[in-house]
Amino acid sequence: MHITHHERVEGHPHRWHVFLHGHDKPVHAELSPEDRAQRAPEGEQRRAREHGRAEDERWHVRKGGELLYVSGVVNPLRADGALSGYVKVARDNTERKRMEDTLRRTREEAEEANRAKDEFLAMLGHELRNPLAPIVTAMELLRLRGTRLPELDIVDRQVGHMRHLVDDLLDVSRITRGKLELDRRPIDVREVVDRAMEQAGPLLEQRGNRVELRLPEHGLGIDADRNRMAQVLANLLTNASKYSDPGSRIVLRGERAGDKVRISVADEGIGIAPEMLANVFEPFVQQGQSIERSRGGLGLGLAIVRSLVTAHGGRVRAESAGLGHGSTFVVELPTQLLPTVEAEGERPEAPLRGGEGRRVLIVDDNTDAADTLRIALEQLGYVVEVAPDGPSALERAWSFQPSVILLDIGLPFMDGYEVARHLRAAGKAPLPRLLAVTGYGQAADRERTRVAGFEAHLVKPINLELLRRVLEDDAPG
Repeated sequence: MHITHHERVEGHPHRWHVFLHGHDKPVHAELSPEDRAQRAPEGEQRRAREHGRAEDERWHVRKGGELLYVSGVVNPLRADGALSGYVKVARDNTERKRMEDTLRRTREEAEEANRAKDEFLAMLGHELRNPLAPIVTAMELLRLRGTRLPELDIVDRQVGHMRHLVDDLLDVSRITRGKLELDRRPIDVREVVDRAMEQAGPLLEQRGNRVELRLPEHGLGIDADRNRMAQVLANLLTNASKYSDPGSRIVLRGERAGDKVRISVADEGIGIAPEMLANVFEPFVQQGQSIERSRGGLGLGLAIVRSLVTAHGGRVRAESAGLGHGSTFVVELPTQLLPTVEAEGERPEAPLRGGEGRRVLIVDDNTDAADTLRIALEQLGYVVEVAPDGPSALERAWSFQPSVILLDIGLPFMDGYEVARHLRAAGKAPLPRLLAVTGYGQAADRERTRVAGFEAHLVKPINLELLRRVLEDDAPG
């Protein structure tokens, strides 16, 4: 940076002699047209007169069009108490300014790239869930008809794997944007373990892994979001299964360690190389494997584990004696005193009723998804019609008079929100219940459907049993 001195050029109110250190002659520089139009020099002089000095930063234009960014201070000159002129001492900050502008542009481009990435992941989740919806419904329909085939179990497992991949992608997006929401409350670790075992069960069963649970039946309390903490343990269990031989043992321990609850998942698998231990929780990181041992996945499960555990105020670490010696993942969380709850007797599960002839309108432009869902609901006793878009949905809503409308949000011509607005604006009674059916499942999407008047937000692919409960108004969406 160079210290400079400005002198006004006679006859040119907007041109200055700019003396740069190292230059024998002054450099002529003018204010920009915008600054000239705003009478910037006069403003500097006025502030200097009123306050004794005036600081300023702005671009100047040199002869030939080269830009010079100058910051400086204007001081009034006085002789015998009378104003005789002004002096400005300035610094050439062109290089600094260009670096700042480059950094700002880089930051803005990174923010725009992140925003575009989040939008892409949300769209990807929607587009991947759409084709899954008719597959899941078709499988459940076959089971309703009593079909029992090993091929059906294979499809079921692979669809479940696909759903987990989509959920992992969306979870990483939420975590990086700080949009992760936790519903924390005092819970028993045993509840979390039972739910995690249920989630990881299909893979554990497929690979024949033996899981040993070594934790007390009751009394090990944590303050946690039950679903998210179950996701943590399910990820650790599936990770242990994927990187172990079929039929091998997995041990899940839970114990109190001082003021912490320690939960560990140990396997007899391929282990972790020492140089990988520090990186296993990074997104998209996977230990190198031969092709025949590749277990699939995106390398997001452990990254999600760390983020969720950290969000609960805990820590997670990986331990391994090296390749071929198995791995242990240890989660530590603050302990929580559990409230005393009186024991309740077992309540028999109420049988789910059929449709009893009630009318349901399905609005979805995915023909396969709409048709499989129609067949499944008809099998349950509902009377069902299908509309492929918004205009036809409005027409059939008045002619068919359904009690419930299953309304896809991403429709052609008129989206689901607009259809809902038209239905409500018509003022006809009784208004059918509106249930949103969509591939978009983030918190902002659920809030938007709630504000729009939808009673439930169902994310594709829909579990048929859940849909039955929502239709019977026995469970929230």
